[in-house]
Amino acid sequence: MQKAAMRATTAAPTFFKPVLMGGDMYSDGGLIASNPTAVAIHEARQLYPEIPIEMIVSVGTGEFVNEKVSPKFGWDGVIAQIVKSATDTSRTHWIVEDILGNGNTAKGADTVSKTKYYRFDPVVGTSVDFPIDGTDKNQLEKLKRISKAYMEEPEQREKLKNIGKVLGV
Repeated sequence: MQKAAMRATTAAPTFFKPVLMGGDMYSDGGLIASNPTAVAIHEARQLYPEIPIEMIVSVGTGEFVNEKVSPKFGWDGVIAQIVKSATDTSRTHWIVEDILGNGNTAKGADTVSKTKYYRFDPVVGTSVDFPIDGTDKNQLEKLKRISKAYMEEPEQREKLKNIGKVLGV
């Protein structure tokens, strides 16, 4: 059952067929939430309403450089906007950060919640540099180098140190 659940949650449309389980069709959760942080918070509060959430660590797959493109009109524009909205992970990050009051985007009080929230998501380049279905070993090595350099940045090292404190490591 676990294998089927993993297969269903990673069934990215256009790459993998949806999975039929128990009479229901399942596909990649990224259709609903490319950044599932808010969904995870909601589910945790539903399952364990009396237990406070001490910490959330959100790990992204890498941000693309923000490129300004001319707006498209007609169905091409509508579909482009739907895809952009469905794959936007930053918006969820900013909302969670604002709600919990743990980051730079929160206005007013330093913390609204006792929940510690950390997000890791390096800027990796453009979508042309790293297509979603890329398998080129050189490109994957480049992503690895970008990620390692990102994790060595003082801000990221500080986050890791704070996470370790919460975990008692």
